[in-house]
Amino acid sequence: MIAAVIWGLISYFVFRRFAPHAQLRVVRRRIHAGLLGIRLYSEDPAAVWRAQKSVIAANLRGLALLAKPVLILAIPFAFLYSPLDSLYGWLPLELNHSATVTLQLPDNADTEYTLFPPPGIVVETPPVHIAALHQIVWRIRPIAPVRGLLRFDRAGREIVRPINAGPGRIARNRRRVMTPETPWIEIDYPPAPGHWLLRFFLIAAAVAAATHLILHRSHRTFVNAK
Repeated sequence: MIAAVIWGLISYFVFRRFAPHAQLRVVRRRIHAGLLGIRLYSEDPAAVWRAQKSVIAANLRGLALLAKPVLILAIPFAFLYSPLDSLYGWLPLELNHSATVTLQLPDNADTEYTLFPPPGIVVETPPVHIAALHQIVWRIRPIAPVRGLLRFDRAGREIVRPINAGPGRIARNRRRVMTPETPWIEIDYPPAPGHWLLRFFLIAAAVAAATHLILHRSHRTFVNAK
């Protein structure tokens, strides 16, 4: 994931700039001291309890110190989550596997829509009208790789929705998309195996750690050369 690599670099520089490193080092020493106390005084319940409280307090202090850089990163990520989920969270429709297409209508809207699929997509059922939910549902089946448009026609007015089917990952496989005419249209894309968010943060953390090591070693080499 290129996005995860970029996010890892951004995270490294945000934490480097905004995290209070001197105070975090003090917190780390207190945690180590508390863990050592638990080990050394394992036969003294009172001493173990005091050491455990010290470790808990130090951890809470560390979380408080990290709140600023975490918040700085959380705000832009909140806006990035939806497009990243569209890109990494879903796969194209599987060939010869049925899926549903749902058209959500505004209240009291005309429900006479006709679905025209691109070549390679077969409409298996007539439209099913769910009056209580103001929805129309079709069942479709891809029979060939497709990257085209579904067309929803009502009295000559068309709504179009991109659709992807076949092997491979195609960008922006969003399950649901808003349109000016309808609240949303949803294609029942299969989810990608595993959650992309875990892979994203693992890659970002690895990139941030590698960047720290590279820059730290470069700095030490430069200082020693002087």
